[in-house]
Amino acid sequence: MSIKEESLKNLAVNLRIRRKSAQLTQAQVAKLLGISLSAYAAYERGSSYPTVSNLMKILQLFGISIEDLLRDVPPAPYLKHMHF
Repeated sequence: MSIKEESLKNLAVNLRIRRKSAQLTQAQVAKLLGISLSAYAAYERGSSYPTVSNLMKILQLFGISIEDLLRDVPPAPYLKHMHF
């Protein structure tokens, strides 16, 4: 897996974890960010990166740093409880 693929996967999983922890739907997050649902869903699928502007909004919305968003995905036992 390339660095780009790994960072996109980490971003996607960490976005989903943050959104679910905040008890928000993809549609709610998209609305709060002022973007389309399809654009936000693509971030969580790992099929596209957010723009810098949208990335800044995401960081502010979830109160996290870029490091938090791109860090390695949590271990599998933790992810099992997320009900993806």
